[in-house]
Amino acid sequence: HESDQYDEAMEAFRAAMPVFVAHYGPDHLRTGGFFSDLAVTCRLAPSCNDAEAFARRALEIRQARLPPNHRNWRTTRHIMGLVLFSNGDYEAAATWFQRALDSAGGDASLSSRYMLSYALLRDGRATDARPHAAEVLRRLATSQTPEKEFIRVGTRRVLAQIRARQGQHEEALDLL
Repeated sequence: HESDQYDEAMEAFRAAMPVFVAHYGPDHLRTGGFFSDLAVTCRLAPSCNDAEAFARRALEIRQARLPPNHRNWRTTRHIMGLVLFSNGDYEAAATWFQRALDSAGGDASLSSRYMLSYALLRDGRATDARPHAAEVLRRLATSQTPEKEFIRVGTRRVLAQIRARQGQHEEALDLL
């Protein structure tokens, strides 16, 4: 079962954490990356409830060590958005996905824009979600991102839900 694999991965991460932190130090950028990986894995592991704490620790480390325009900011902010989205805090997730977009460019922002549209939709702000979802579909036409198909399908679902909520049921079905 896939969730068991994430639980097993979390056990390995937790066992490695003290060794990793002792080797690199508690505030090293690699330690920040380690906590970021922990957050991603933890959010998928049913037995782990610490994803937000791990994501915040990664954020603290990177905040102290990286310049404001560093490329790792997009990933760090995107991961914080994913964690908050998984926790059901869609308003906060949308804020972090927007921050990721603000620090990204090109195809790197497609996944953040998709998740922003999804978080806005789940937060009850379909009108705000729609232009982001439409932009994702427009940019996917020329994108080379490996996540292209996943993002396309997810974005079409977001747009279908928006149209269904607006009473445009036939248009919603056409998107599915």
